Amino acid sequence: MKNISSNKIVSCTALAVAVAAVVCCGVCKKTPRIGLLNSQQVFEQADVFRQLNAEQEKYVNAMLTRRAEDEKMLQNELNTLQRKIKSSPAGENAFAKEIIAFREKVAAYNLKYRQQRALIAYAGNVARQQVEPMIQEVFSEMGESGYAVIMPKSATYYSKPCLDATEDFIKRLNKKEITVAFPDPALFLRASANQNNQAAAPKPAEAVKQAAPAAPKPAEAAKQAAPAAPKPAEAVKQAAPAAPKPAETVKQAAPETPKPAETPKQAAPAEKK
Repeated sequence: MKNISSNKIVSCTALAVAVAAVVCCGVCKKTPRIGLLNSQQVFEQADVFRQLNAEQEKYVNAMLTRRAEDEKMLQNELNTLQRKIKSSPAGENAFAKEIIAFREKVAAYNLKYRQQRALIAYAGNVARQQVEPMIQEVFSEMGESGYAVIMPKSATYYSKPCLDATEDFIKRLNKKEITVAFPDPALFLRASANQNNQAAAPKPAEAVKQAAPAAPKPAEAAKQAAPAAPKPAEAVKQAAPAAPKPAETVKQAAPETPKPAETPKQAAPAEKK
């Protein structure tokens, strides 16, 4: 009886293991239609991105070399300034202007290399964007091969290894003939400087408008050149003097007639006493 029961236990355990294996294989056969993509792995292992990363690293190394040279120069200036301060009885007060100038130089140095590092990173992003059409082609091919969904692996907390489609994606992308040139970061710096200069300077049309006063319109110019013409009725009135009224006309033409009482007195001479 003991042998029979032990055999049953062994057979049940083997059956459970077999069923689990079948279930797991079934899951892995069905779930590859959902593909999880490790973007960082693609960025590090795909041939086109390896090439771009190597070119970007060259610009970074060249920038670090120039930065080390500038840091050495600044350190020498700082050492010289400190020796002057120590040897002067007045101390830092005697070199206030030089201290301020050195601090401004250090600030400009830090800003310069922050900009250069940012421009190199920006150039890398521009170069990688050129690969985007090929990436979309690979996604379409994977969709035609049976994938229903492809999503970032970073968006999941846990996933089975059989769901990882990163290797498949990298192999397909490496088969593509992709030619991408890494742009010179200095081009973006010059473009940014030109854009700032154009924004600061007025446009040609605006510059001409500012230099010359606004010209009056033709109608306004004619109006300003000639005095305001009187209306027809006013023009006639100005050309001829005001005509007297009929009664006034008769009065002006004939001399004033004496009054009746005054007429005999004026006609006869005065009598002698």
